[in-house]
Amino acid sequence: MVASPLILLAPEINDAINQFVFGTLNKDPTLTGRTELWAIADTLIAQKPWLGWGFQSVWLGDSSTAIGLKRIIGFDGRSFHFHDSFRQAAVDTGYVGLAAFAGVMIAVGLASLRTLLLRPNVANSYFVILFILMVMRAFTDMLLGPFSIHTLLYFACALYALSSQGEGVDAQTTPAPLRWAPPFRAAAR
Repeated sequence: MVASPLILLAPEINDAINQFVFGTLNKDPTLTGRTELWAIADTLIAQKPWLGWGFQSVWLGDSSTAIGLKRIIGFDGRSFHFHDSFRQAAVDTGYVGLAAFAGVMIAVGLASLRTLLLRPNVANSYFVILFILMVMRAFTDMLLGPFSIHTLLYFACALYALSSQGEGVDAQTTPAPLRWAPPFRAAAR
């Protein structure tokens, strides 16, 4: 109820934020050309929707699209991407690969949430927050890529969430005491 009057000011707040970001900080409203790349990616997805073009074939091929993209960005294309993990997966592997990518992301998210709710502790909170940050980053940059620290962090979150590591011993439970067994004795003859 207290914040509800702010809804009426939402357009003015949005204009002030845009003025600060685009005017004061000199940021590009197209996210440094990302929106143009996303439009090209959407066109490529529409051309081969189910199985895609093949891994990095758009960037490494000799088609007119690949040559045009390389000239637009000024790179050779070996390590470039569409700056959107979901669009890149759809361009490379089509809707089939996109469904697999999104399915794994959803499974890891649900496993992370389950682990955090069942065993709330610092480690579980850390990995859930890190996973959320990686998912948020996936919309404006690449999450999975060769030799990428973000890929390593994403897989660390996934392994932690899907393993039994997140279900550690509670602070209130104590482990069973170790029992001492005498060393092996040779049978007397």
